[in-house]
Amino acid sequence: MAKGGRPVDTILVVDDEEAVGELVRMYLEKEGFRVEVASDGRLGLDRVRAGDVRLVLLDLMLP
Repeated sequence: MAKGGRPVDTILVVDDEEAVGELVRMYLEKEGFRVEVASDGRLGLDRVRAGDVRLVLLDLMLP
Protein backbone atom coordinates (compact mmCIF):
# COMPACT_ATOMS: atom_id res chain seq x y z
CA MET A 1 0.00 0.00 0.00
CA ALA A 2 1.16 3.49 -0.81
CA LYS A 3 0.79 6.52 1.41
CA GLY A 4 -2.80 7.04 2.48
CA GLY A 5 -3.62 3.32 2.19
CA ARG A 6 -4.17 3.31 -1.58
CA PRO A 7 -2.94 0.35 -3.64
CA VAL A 8 0.55 0.57 -5.11
CA ASP A 9 0.55 1.24 -8.85
CA THR A 10 3.45 0.45 -11.15
CA ILE A 11 4.97 3.34 -13.08
CA LEU A 12 7.29 2.67 -16.00
CA VAL A 13 9.97 5.26 -16.70
CA VAL A 14 11.43 5.05 -20.23
CA ASP A 15 14.62 7.08 -20.57
CA ASP A 16 17.91 6.41 -22.32
CA GLU A 17 19.84 8.42 -19.72
CA GLU A 18 20.40 6.07 -16.79
CA ALA A 19 20.96 8.87 -14.26
CA VAL A 20 17.65 10.54 -15.14
CA GLY A 21 15.72 7.26 -14.94
CA GLU A 22 17.21 6.45 -11.55
CA LEU A 23 16.51 9.93 -10.20
CA VAL A 24 12.86 9.69 -11.23
CA ARG A 25 12.69 6.17 -9.77
CA MET A 26 14.03 7.32 -6.40
CA TYR A 27 11.56 10.20 -6.19
CA LEU A 28 8.53 8.09 -7.11
CA GLU A 29 9.49 5.19 -4.84
CA LYS A 30 9.81 7.67 -1.98
CA GLU A 31 6.17 8.63 -2.71
CA GLY A 32 5.14 4.98 -2.41
CA PHE A 33 4.96 3.85 -6.03
CA ARG A 34 6.46 0.74 -7.56
CA VAL A 35 8.77 1.91 -10.37
CA GLU A 36 10.50 0.15 -13.23
CA VAL A 37 12.95 1.76 -15.64
CA ALA A 38 13.45 0.83 -19.30
CA SER A 39 16.42 2.19 -21.22
CA ASP A 40 14.76 2.32 -24.64
CA GLY A 41 11.38 2.28 -26.36
CA ARG A 42 11.49 -1.38 -27.35
CA LEU A 43 12.10 -2.51 -23.76
CA GLY A 44 9.39 -0.13 -22.60
CA LEU A 45 6.85 -1.59 -25.04
CA ASP A 46 7.77 -5.13 -24.00
CA ARG A 47 7.23 -4.23 -20.35
CA VAL A 48 3.85 -2.57 -21.05
CA ARG A 49 2.71 -5.61 -23.03
CA ALA A 50 3.63 -7.83 -20.08
CA GLY A 51 0.93 -6.00 -18.08
CA ASP A 52 0.52 -4.36 -14.69
CA VAL A 53 1.81 -0.89 -15.70
CA ARG A 54 -0.56 1.95 -14.80
CA LEU A 55 1.48 4.91 -16.08
CA VAL A 56 4.37 5.43 -18.50
CA LEU A 57 6.70 8.41 -18.19
CA LEU A 58 8.40 8.65 -21.57
CA ASP A 59 11.42 10.66 -22.64
CA LEU A 60 10.15 12.21 -25.88
CA MET A 61 13.69 12.77 -27.13
CA LEU A 62 14.69 9.08 -27.23
CA PRO A 63 17.06 8.30 -30.10
